[in-house]
Amino acid sequence: DGYTLTLNTNEDDIFNRVEAGQVDLAEGPTAPVLRKYSTDPQLREHLHIEAGDRTWYITMNLAQPPFDDINVRKAANLVMDKEGLQRAWGGPSQGEIATHIVPDVMLEGLLDDYDPYPSENHAGDLDAAKEAMRESKYDSDGDGVCDSNVCENVLHLSRNTSPWTEMNPIIEDSLSKIGITLQTRELADAYPPLQDVSRQIAIGSVPGWGKDYPDAYTFVGFLFDGRNILLTGNTNYSLVGLTPERAAELEQEGDFQFSSDVDLGAIPSVDSDIDACRETEDDDERLQCWADLDKKLMEEVVPWIPYL
Repeated sequence: DGYTLTLNTNEDDIFNRVEAGQVDLAEGPTAPVLRKYSTDPQLREHLHIEAGDRTWYITMNLAQPPFDDINVRKAANLVMDKEGLQRAWGGPSQGEIATHIVPDVMLEGLLDDYDPYPSENHAGDLDAAKEAMRESKYDSDGDGVCDSNVCENVLHLSRNTSPWTEMNPIIEDSLSKIGITLQTRELADAYPPLQDVSRQIAIGSVPGWGKDYPDAYTFVGFLFDGRNILLTGNTNYSLVGLTPERAAELEQEGDFQFSSDVDLGAIPSVDSDIDACRETEDDDERLQCWADLDKKLMEEVVPWIPYL
C-alpha cells in the first residue's frame, strides 16, 4: 500500500535491478539501455516514453566572437549534425529532433513543419552553411570557412557525463567544417559557470529547458528578456537584449570586460515582442504571437542551435 523510492548513483546497477525484478520502475535510461529496450521485441513493451515539454539546445553568446555575427550563428545551425546528437542520446526514443525553440506541443501544432535550417536526415548541410558563412565578417576570402583567429580554440562548455561526452566530438566535428575549432571543457557541474556572465562562455551545450507551466512565456520570456540578465544565476545565456548600459553595469559588478571587438549596441532585443505576447488575452492570438516570436528568434536573432 505504498511506494519505496531508492536513490542510486550507479546507472548500470539501477537498470540491472529492473531486469532482475528487484525494482519496478526506473526513469532516465542510459543510451545503451534505450537501444536494448527499443530494439528487443520482448523488452519494447516495458519502455514507456512520456512527453517532457522541454528543449535541449546549444547556446551561442551574442557578445562573444565569432558568435556576435548572425551569419556565423546561422551557419552553425545549418552545419550541425542533429541526427548524430540524437543518436548520442540514444535515438528517437529519447526525443524528436528540435528545429525551433518552443516545444511543438506548447504551440498546438502551429510550428510542427517549421524548420528554418533544414538538411537531409537532419545531418547538416555543409553547402548551405558555407553560403551563410560567406556573408560573415569572419570569412575574408569568401570560401565559406572562417579564416579569422577568433574562430580558433573557441571556448565550448559541456558536461563530463553521458550523453554530453558522446555529443562533444559531434559538435566539434560539425563546426570544424566551417572553420570553427572548439576548446571543449567538460565539467561535472557546468551550470554555475554558464550562468556567470563574466566567464564569457562563447558556446555551451550544457542546457535544456522545460516549461514551468503550459504557456510559451515560460520559454521565451525567461530565456530571452534582456531586462532579466544577471551577472550570476543568469539564464539568458545568449545575452539577447543586452544593452551597452547594462553591459557596463555587469562589467562593474563582475570586474571584467566584454570583448572590444563586439558592438554591444547591435545585439538584438525581443523585449517589446515578449511584452506584446504577454499582454495578448485571446488564446489563439496569444499562441500565434508566441509562434511568430519563435520564428523571429530563429531567423533574425539566432541565439540557439536547438537539437532535441
